[in-house]
Amino acid sequence: MTEYAIRRYPGEATIADAHRVRRIVFIDEQDVSEAEEMDGRDEDAV
Repeated sequence: MTEYAIRRYPGEATIADAHRVRRIVFIDEQDVSEAEEMDGRDEDAV
């Protein structure tokens, strides 16, 4: 079985990096609406 590690990384640079990846993968490539993907709930996410 594959093991995964979940880590919290504080800081704005990390959040900006995550948003950049989400924009490329979900909004641009998979055509998810920006409103749905960037819903402002990042602080509640794991």
